[in-house]
Amino acid sequence: MRAMRVIDGPTIRERLSMAEAMAAVEEAFLARARGLARAPRRIAMPLPAGGTLLVMPAAIDPVAAGDRGNAEDSGRTPLSRLPSPYAAVKALTVYPDNPRRNLPAIQGAVFVFSLDSGALVAVLDGDALTSLRTGALTGVAARHLAPSTARTALLIGAGAQAFDQARGLLEALSLDVLYLFNRTREKAETLRARLEREPRVRALGTAIAVVDRLSEGAPAADVIVTATSATEPLLSADMICPGQTIIAIGSHTPDRAELAPEVVARADSVFVDTEAGARAEAGDLIQAVRTGMWDWSRLTGELADVISREKPGRVSEEALVVMKS
Repeated sequence: MRAMRVIDGPTIRERLSMAEAMAAVEEAFLARARGLARAPRRIAMPLPAGGTLLVMPAAIDPVAAGDRGNAEDSGRTPLSRLPSPYAAVKALTVYPDNPRRNLPAIQGAVFVFSLDSGALVAVLDGDALTSLRTGALTGVAARHLAPSTARTALLIGAGAQAFDQARGLLEALSLDVLYLFNRTREKAETLRARLEREPRVRALGTAIAVVDRLSEGAPAADVIVTATSATEPLLSADMICPGQTIIAIGSHTPDRAELAPEVVARADSVFVDTEAGARAEAGDLIQAVRTGMWDWSRLTGELADVISREKPGRVSEEALVVMKS
């Protein structure tokens, strides 16, 4: 019997670059959209102390994923990176207040099973993989939704997700300036110092600048990413400008939001990971619906629609685009 592998966070980071993670995320979105993979809506169970347990199953369809020839003959992108045949379950706990106790806000693991025998073949560090995957998703969204002239970005939040969020932006865009904002400036300065050691930052010559006020950084940014555990909106309508792309990845429950309803209402296009998941969990959109400022009929589509080129990422360079992940 084949031994189960345990893959820790440092190994994942050593073996998986941001560029590779972004390619995998794109292919996973396409696979799900084309019926080559199954990923039911994640289960979210409230826990004590404001925590949440998230369980996310997914599986490759061994028949569909193995039909590479037909995919190529039809002109579709071959999904060559997809593993076959495996199923996986990611289980995470999210405790937003943990950093105050010097504990990680997100903790968990990914369990990989053989579809042939059902055997557990690997356990992967969920913290590192989640951070890389979420950063890669932001990079993919920025690549497809940002204005073609994007040279500046603002990252709101300097928590556990922030480093890979910045890496995703830097991989997707040739940034002149990346602004950082965090309610505790010291954490933003620590993130700045870490990012300035990144080879990609040096290669691009990107300036990393910490701002003290959102009202200072937001209007100057072509792309804004919110990666916080905020319960109340941080980004208001008076901070945004036409032509921007806003990627909100922080709030994951209906009662949390990083974007004010007015921001969502002003958007020319709104995209999500999946509509079913967004309707159940995307607090930024759910709260905009509750206020009557926005409704689901205005949802432009899912990110896979843009990756597959079924829908345009933006209708014009002046359009305001929101992506809720």
